[in-house]
Amino acid sequence: MDVELLVDIDPGEELKKKKTYGAIINIHPRRSKFSRPKRGKEEIEQIVAANIEQMMIISSVKRPQFKMGLIDRFLIAAHQGSLEPIIVLNKIDLEHALDLNRLENIYKSINVRMITTSATQKINLDEFKEVLKDKHSIVVGQSGTGKSSLLNAVEKGLRLKVGDVSDYSQKGTHTTAAVEMYPLSFGGYVVDTPGLKYLGLWNIEAEDLRYLYPEIAEYSEKCKFRNCLHISEPGCAVKEAVELEKIYPERYESYLKIMEELQGEDPFKK
Repeated sequence: MDVELLVDIDPGEELKKKKTYGAIINIHPRRSKFSRPKRGKEEIEQIVAANIEQMMIISSVKRPQFKMGLIDRFLIAAHQGSLEPIIVLNKIDLEHALDLNRLENIYKSINVRMITTSATQKINLDEFKEVLKDKHSIVVGQSGTGKSSLLNAVEKGLRLKVGDVSDYSQKGTHTTAAVEMYPLSFGGYVVDTPGLKYLGLWNIEAEDLRYLYPEIAEYSEKCKFRNCLHISEPGCAVKEAVELEKIYPERYESYLKIMEELQGEDPFKK
């Protein structure tokens, strides 16, 4: 019996099947998700994957350039989707100017784990593998940061296609063309995704952004005005905390950039 599938099913969806005919009769409610606005139709939510436990945010110290703002966007998406975020800073064998201790402290201050790796030099791959073990994970990040290389290094049978980084632009080339879920021989599943240079945020208003930055949410309660957006308002406890480095300036800068977008600037025109 041929069955025409009339519903969209995303990686990780849990299905109830009718044994007699093999037909899908129900899709269980999602426990978690990673989603974003659909490109060109920003009013539509695009579910990238569902029912995963953790988001592995892959970045690199160099080639391509480290983008803290993009990492912070992934952290917001993880919070929205009830996912545990883990930052993986790859290519640490390359010469770079990043202060790794400061970065680790920045994210430790908001209870986000960061691990450092090198897929090519096999640095800390055991730690990366242990994080994936027996979990349902999604791997996200820019093109060229080494997502596929890291997965190939810990799961020999995957043989995912690996691309190069342009010497001219310092940007990676797309090698993962679609979202794919793979079982891991040491337990768990991983969802591999195409690289992104920009991540739109789904269903966030400007006044809600403060609650998606834990350190800003903490100090916003002390602001003079309840509707303070922490930009240029008088009596802003958040700005004072930034000046005293009780809030890291790097995080505050990424907050301001996202706030600018939410207040009306079209990011696709940049």
